[in-house]
Amino acid sequence: MPAPPPAGRPDRPARIPARRTKGYLRALSQLVSQGAQKAIWNKQERITEELLESLAIGRSRTI
Repeated sequence: MPAPPPAGRPDRPARIPARRTKGYLRALSQLVSQGAQKAIWNKQERITEELLESLAIGRSRTI
């Protein structure tokens, strides 16, 4: 049986970034970097699903 996720972490943290980036590492890196910056600027200091959905990747909204 797998260990439970650490407290405060979702069971499936990679589904949203994987869906948004279609597995491309450069796009994933950009998404996480932009998400972290926006979370800090907005004083949330947490990367949420809503925050990730609000970000553009590359030249378009989605890949």
